[in-house]
Formats: sequence, structure tokens, C-alpha cells
Amino acid sequence: MPAPAPAGVVTGVDHYENFPVGSLLLPSRLRPAVLAIYRFARHADDLADEGDASMAQRLAALDALDDALVVLDGDLARGCNGVATATLTSTAAAAAPTLAPANDGFDANIPYPPASHDDLAPPPVVAQLRPHLAAHGLPVAPLRALLSAFSQDTVPAVRHRDRASLLDYCSRSANPVGELMLRLFGAWNAQTRVHSDQICSALQLINFLQDLAIDWRRNRLYLPLDALRAAGLDERAVAQAVAESRVSPALAALIADQTRQARALLVQGAALVPLVPRRLGWELRAIIAGGLRITERLHDGGYDPVAARPKLSWRDGPALVRLWRRLAT
Repeated sequence: MPAPAPAGVVTGVDHYENFPVGSLLLPSRLRPAVLAIYRFARHADDLADEGDASMAQRLAALDALDDALVVLDGDLARGCNGVATATLTSTAAAAAPTLAPANDGFDANIPYPPASHDDLAPPPVVAQLRPHLAAHGLPVAPLRALLSAFSQDTVPAVRHRDRASLLDYCSRSANPVGELMLRLFGAWNAQTRVHSDQICSALQLINFLQDLAIDWRRNRLYLPLDALRAAGLDERAVAQAVAESRVSPALAALIADQTRQARALLVQGAALVPLVPRRLGWELRAIIAGGLRITERLHDGGYDPVAARPKLSWRDGPALVRLWRRLAT
């Protein structure tokens, strides 16, 4: 979800714009695995967000993916790494909506045509994961965590009562991607996990602030409700801001506080850079620089992402280089 910054390794949802699929810093041997993970995440995100399917249909489609992951997990645990047929829940698959393919040349439409005897072949996005998970020893659990977060996004009104609730969502919508990427690079351990989670969650939080108006129009609010109340505000302040295309001073102050918290978390996560292989460290510095630059843009815009959504462009190049170099010290 971070704005169009350099291709990154850790990020949130919303089409995963910062997956390092096109990054020159990504070793060629890892590209197929990263692409398979990207396609899975993008497809699952589309199931939760795109089209006009009902909530029940979206949940059924996500459940079908989860069923396939459970089968895949069992196969991998037994050492069954070849192509296999997964037996899924016919009801869930039948209820799955048909979506247009993502614009990346990959057709992952559902429902999936059933085989005989009510058995269903695994969805393409899951089938294509199998050899890469097996080859790199990647766990299935992070992928299932993503589905959990996407399922949460299907409810009619998304709200978070406090920061703990918001961070719990980030732990499932963003942090699993960081785990998978670090595992691919052989850099996943107890120490790197802490800082990876900090980076992923911080980028997700920053993106929530960027997309305040976009999310509100979809009946989603990622400002903690208790923080709104503490500022003497409620949801009506956000509704009014979107309607008038500008935030009130009180709402701007709240967004400023949320921005400072997210920035501090991102700076903490920067401790990951010297703990990973050099090429990955360069990539991480670019990602972190992009996130920090967005917080600067929020500041420069008076913490009003409704009047003008902060996003990166070529004009931010000098600032990004400045931040990238600072992260090397």
C-alpha cells in the first residue's frame, strides 16, 4: 500500500505495488518465487476488494483459497512436492465469484472447474506456489495470515477500536510479506523478525494515512476510534473532511500524531538494514526512504491527505537519495 516508491521487499496490501518483482536488486534465482507470492497476494486482495460480489461470495472465495493452502501445507509436510490434486470444499468453490484477471498477464479467475468425484484442482495461484514453497522451505502460515486479513476487509464497515486492533490487522495484512521475503533471502530469525514487523506495520500505517479519503469512501476507517474520541472527534469529522475535501485543524492534529507514531516505528525498523545481505539492505533502504518521504509530504501538506493525497514522483528523487544515504549511517 505504500505510494509508488522504489520496488520494495516489505509492504502491505492493495495490489502490492512494492513487491520487488521488477527490482534490479532481486537475485534472478528468487524472481519466480517472488512472482508466485505476488500473484497469490494480488489475487486474494482482488477477491476481497474488486468487482460486485457479495460479502458471502467473497468469503467463500477466500475460504476456497485457504482450503487449498491447508491441503498444500499437508502435502509439503509429507514431502509431496509434485503437482497434486487438492480436495476442496465444493460449496465454497461453487459460491466463489468470477473476477476479471489481474492486469499482469496472469489469469486467476474463479470459480475453478471441478474434477470428477467432487474433487477440485488447486486454484492456479496456489498450484504455482507449490514448487517455490518446497524449493525454498517457505511456510504456508504467512499466506493464510494474509487471507485472514483480506477476509476482515469484506465486512460492510471496517473499524478499529484502538491501536492494538490496528496493529493486529497489520500483523496479518503486511508483516507476513516481510517474513516470506526475509526467508527467501535466508535472513529470517528472531532479531530480524522484530525489525521486519516494524517496517511492514509502519508502511501499512503510513498508507492508511495516505488513503484516508479513499478508504472512507469504501466505508473503511483506519484511524483508531479511541484516538478519535481522545481528540474530541468521531467518525463524523472524517465524513465531513471527505465531503469538504479538507480536514479540520483537530483532525489534522490527530493525523500528525498518527504520522509521528508510524514514522518512529519505521525508524526503529531501519535497524534491520545491517542485519541482512547487502543487496537486500540496499532494497530495504529504498523502501524505508520512500515511507519516510511520505511522512515528510504529509507534514508539508499540513497533515491533510484529503485535500491532496501525498504520493511520490520523480520530483522526490533528491529527497529519496538524501534519506537513502542517511540510512547507511
